[in-house]
This record gives sequence, C-alpha cells and structure tokens, in this order.
Amino acid sequence: MGKFYEGNISEVILDKVDIVNLISGYVQLKRTGNNYKGLCPFHNEKTPSFVVSEDKQLYHCFGCGASGNAIGFLMNIENLDFLDTIEFLAEKSGIDLSQYESKKNSSNNSVSYNDKKDSYEILRNAAIFYYKNLKKNTVAKEYLKSRNITDEIIKTFGLGFAEDEWSSLIKHFNSKNLAALEKAGLILPNKQKNGFYDRFRNRIIFPIINVQGKVIGFGGRVIDDSLPKYLNSPETLAFNKSKTLYGLNIAKNNLPSTKRILVVEGYMDVIALNMYGIKNVVATLGTSLTKDHGKLLSRYADEIIVSYDGDSAGQKAAFRSIEVLKGIKSKVKILTLKNGYDPDDYLKKYGKNRFLELLENAKPSIEFVFSVYKNSYDIETEDGRIDYINSCIDYLAKYDNEVVRNIYIEYLSVEVSINLDIIKNELNKKMKLVDRNYNSDDNFVIKSSISKLVRKTKASKNINISRTRKIEIRMLEYSLQDKKYLNKIFDFNEVEKIFNKNIKKIMFSLKEYYKVLSSFDLANAIDYFDLEDLKGLEKVIKNMVPISDDDKHLSKLLRQHLKICLDIEISQNKSELIETIKKISNNSDDNLSKIELNKTKEVLNERIKELNKKLSKITGEI
Repeated sequence: MGKFYEGNISEVILDKVDIVNLISGYVQLKRTGNNYKGLCPFHNEKTPSFVVSEDKQLYHCFGCGASGNAIGFLMNIENLDFLDTIEFLAEKSGIDLSQYESKKNSSNNSVSYNDKKDSYEILRNAAIFYYKNLKKNTVAKEYLKSRNITDEIIKTFGLGFAEDEWSSLIKHFNSKNLAALEKAGLILPNKQKNGFYDRFRNRIIFPIINVQGKVIGFGGRVIDDSLPKYLNSPETLAFNKSKTLYGLNIAKNNLPSTKRILVVEGYMDVIALNMYGIKNVVATLGTSLTKDHGKLLSRYADEIIVSYDGDSAGQKAAFRSIEVLKGIKSKVKILTLKNGYDPDDYLKKYGKNRFLELLENAKPSIEFVFSVYKNSYDIETEDGRIDYINSCIDYLAKYDNEVVRNIYIEYLSVEVSINLDIIKNELNKKMKLVDRNYNSDDNFVIKSSISKLVRKTKASKNINISRTRKIEIRMLEYSLQDKKYLNKIFDFNEVEKIFNKNIKKIMFSLKEYYKVLSSFDLANAIDYFDLEDLKGLEKVIKNMVPISDDDKHLSKLLRQHLKICLDIEISQNKSELIETIKKISNNSDDNLSKIELNKTKEVLNERIKELNKKLSKITGEI
C-alpha cells in the first residue's frame, strides 16, 4: 500500500511550522543574537553546541554534526519516517492533508491520510472501552492482583480487558464502521462471510502505544489455559510489529545517565520491571529483534542490553540479536538469567538489587558469543579446544575495529592459555581471506584525469584567486588561534582586501568577539556568529593545520596576499587601458572624447606604474 501527496508538501508544512517552537518542546533554548542555542538532543554534552536559526529555519550541532530543518529534526528525534512526520506536523499545525492527496491515489489499495487518522481514533476509543471493562470485571482484576500488578501500573500502561463475548466491541461501536474496525485489526469476518466477531475475547489487553503517544495496536493475554497464550494485532495502517517496541513511549523518558535500554521478551517482563522502578525497558511484539528495531533503539540509547529468557530458545534469540545490532550500535550487552528465569520470576525471587547487580555486570556481546561457543565444544579435549579457538577467531575477523580485536585477542589468550602472538597471527590470516573479497583495483586513482584538471593554460587570474583563497583561509586560521594575529592582519590593512566575502564577514565578526573574549572557542562563538558563519568556522577548524607561534610566517603570508591583490589590480588596470586605447582609435572625429580618453589613459598609466612600484617592493620583502 502506498500514499502520495501532490505538490511540494514539505514546503507547505515548513511554511506553517516554526522550528524554534518545535525544537523548544525537546530542548531548552536560549536566544543568542540572531540564533538560539541549547544542549544537543542527539549526543551527550555539557556545553551547548546546538544552534537553531530562526531566520533560516534550520538547526545545526557543532558537536555531532546533526543538522536540517523542522521535518528532519522530528524524523531524527522521534525516529519517524517521512510520511509519519508530515502527518504529525500537519496535525500539530492544523493543516488538512486530504486536500493535497494525489488523485492518482484513488485505487482500492491506496492508503488515505484520513483512513489512518480514523484508525488512530478507533484504536484510542477501543483502548478506553477495554480500560473501562477492566474496572468493572472482578475476575480480570483478581487475575492482575495475583500478578502483583497495581492500579498505578494499570493506569500507566492503560491495561484493559476484553469480555468473553463475540461482539462486545462491535456493539460498543453500534455496528457502524465495520470496514474501519476491520482495517484497525479489531474484528474478523466470520466463516460465512456474512458478519464479524471481536478479535480479542476474554483477554487482558495491553495497548501498544507509539513514541508519539498514539495507540497503534493491542496485545491480549488469556487469563485461563486457552491458546494461544498471547495474541497481537495484525499488521495495519497504524501498526508494524517489526518497527514497534512495547514500552518505548515510557522508556524514552526514563533513561538513566548512561542512556541504556533493556530489551526483554514480553509485555509482562516490561510491566514487572516497571513495578520495581526499572522503566528503561522495552519488548518486541511477537517477533525477533529486527534491523528496524535496532535503528529505533539507537535513536534513544547509547547502550543496549538484551535480556531474554535463560532457556535455550532465549539464548539463541540473544545470539541473533547481536548479529542484528552489529553495525547499528557498538555497545551491546547480554544479560543472562540462570535456571531458565525470566525477569519477572527473577525479580520476585531475588528482588530489585540483585537484578540491578546483574544488569551492571551484563556481558559485552563478544564475551557472550565466546561463552556460547565455549558451551558448544568440549574444551577439555584437544579437538574441542581447537574448534573453540577457531570459532572465536572467525568471529573476531569480521570486526573492523582494531581496538576491539586486540582486547579480545588478549581475552582469548588468557582464557585458553595460548601465546598471544599465535592467536594474533591466526587472526591476521583470517582477515587476509576476508580482504580478498574486495577488489583493490576499485580504489586506484587515474592520474591522467587529475592532470587534466591542472593545465598550464589556466588564466593567471584564476590561479591567483585560487592561491588567494588558500592564503585567506590560512589568515583566518591564524586569527582563530590568537587574538594578536587578527590584530596584526587588521593593522596590515589586509581584511578589506579579502576576496572571499564569507571569510571577510567572519573576520569582522571575530574582531567583535575578541573585544569580549580573549581566546576563540566554537561553543562561545555561537553567541557572536550566525549559523552559516558558524558552519564555515567549524569546517575551517576541522581541517586546520596546527600553527607555530611565528610572526614572521604570518608577515610573509600577508605580503603574499598583498602581492596577489596587486597582481590582480594591475591586470584589471591593464585591461582597462587596452580598452581605452581602442576607444581612442575608434573616436578620431570627436576631439572632446579623445581628450577625455587620453586623460583616462594617462591616469591608468600612472596607476599601473605606482602599483608596479608597490609590487616590486613587496616582492623584495617576501
């Protein structure tokens, strides 16, 4: 199913949304000149390096490089796709998107914006219906009480109950909008295809809520021995289980300082941990962990800890999760609960403190993988020991990070009591085999192509301007290193001659900056420069070659800059002189014009002589 909007819907949205108001909902912003600044929401920092430009309606972080407009910000901060972001901002801004829907999108298979809105509304009403049912059903309340689930938890997670009836939800909606209820995954057609019945019956209901706080589906658990034990909503307009994590709407607002999220297997594990005050926890919804889950987790967490059941199936699922998360998040750990316990059972038996100790000592993913290999072989035998070592080396060979490899080479060396160099040599052999999958010819540089770019036939003016740009960047680098260098450049009167308008503008702003602060720091510069200038400064600083404290070198640079300026000025005056001489020869009948042109010619000749004297002098000084 697909959905399309006519025209440039992005411009419509961006025209209505004020980026400062939007970001202020996530970041505490403070006005500084024409910009706003705050702590970046995309990485940990103590000094604000996150800038929002009200004029340009853009944001940029000078710490991690995140940047974009209001749409990009919301996509990143809430991990939404483009269409969900457009719809969220449209709703927030009161824009009726239905008027922009493509007329080509009128097939029966198309997804309408209003269809999705209707689904959200129906699902919200259904959640309220189930919640009220729970409040009045003694059997369901007793069941939750037996699981130690409090009224506070019921309210926090919006738990409900589906009556043991075939059509209680249908009756609640007065049998209207049956097609919409079916699209929302709440009812099913009967075998005779002449009616519908409720999908969820005689089950505790767990509303599945996305990070925007919208109900997008449900999970249901039986309160007797019926099967299946758990039942989830099907894939719908609103619900995609491969991109959804139960409890993330709560976890994202309750992260510890380490920004860690714990991934468990089911609803009850999430709820049990929350009952013990551990709220940074999520669960998959009847599916293995996917790449999309990994991307979603990486938006909110710096570290992911996977804790599946301690049985064989749980350990296999943990192993698969490591492979899924590899390349998405570097800090992945595995929490193994012994004796087949799940988090709920473990907490009941041993309590919160013991669980938190386990959490702190969760195994890094590679150590967990090694432990799985170790349990797969009889390392008391020579063959088993060799197989174990080879399996570990094969696994390490897939890692690009040399630091990680070296750490676990030492780890393995100690564990199996084998010389470190032997393991290192074997790993190097394995890595060479991996490298053979790449064709080295793909990376060659065609020197002839480069030589074509640098020709002797280039105009001298273009060469001069190219040299000037390099010198002007170097002048800026000197100015950023020390206030005294900027003052010297101004004293030499070279700032006015700077060709690059952006560099010239930055140099004048820098002079104002140094009136208040004695040394340059990009974090402090946020208060004195606009967003574009800050981006330019960031690029210069990133590529800056260290400068030795050498006044002579700067003096030489300034004279080289002046020489190029004089070269260009002489060239321009000579061109003007040639044009003047042409005009004199073409105006032989007009004596008055001839007199004026000859005066111009004399002035140009004198100017060229003066410039040549200056050029000769400055050349001698270089």
